[in-house]
Amino acid sequence: MIEGLRLLPWLQQATRRDPAGVALLNDCEGCMRDQSRELRQSMRCGFEPALDDPRASSTWRPDGFSGFDDLPGGLASTCPGYTVHLPEVREVSWLHLWWSKGQLRDKLGGAPSETIQMLVETLSAENSAAEAYEMQRARDEQKAGR
Repeated sequence: MIEGLRLLPWLQQATRRDPAGVALLNDCEGCMRDQSRELRQSMRCGFEPALDDPRASSTWRPDGFSGFDDLPGGLASTCPGYTVHLPEVREVSWLHLWWSKGQLRDKLGGAPSETIQMLVETLSAENSAAEAYEMQRARDEQKAGR
């Protein structure tokens, strides 16, 4: 779930910039319909059993993303398309909206648990990192005359 929270803002940015480039990550049903089981396993699909050798698989890693220090190559253990669409990630995303308006306590009817606070803050930090990267990328493109 943490992987999904951390990658959600990055996938949202990539979707705005190049929807076709991340189409499979935003459509698990389409991916399962159109891609072979072997390919989905190599993408670390959450609906398929993992390959015996994790070095034979890889996941999407957006430009600018710091990665996962505890995982080989800093890559996610499961396809981001799977993890960002988990119900728990979506719930934290909605709670983040309330938190950003200073109304999380109202939404929850009391103080958030330490776990909820940590999850919302994790999402907030990645939102900020993704936005900062996107702004820098836009400035760099503007300087390059694109």
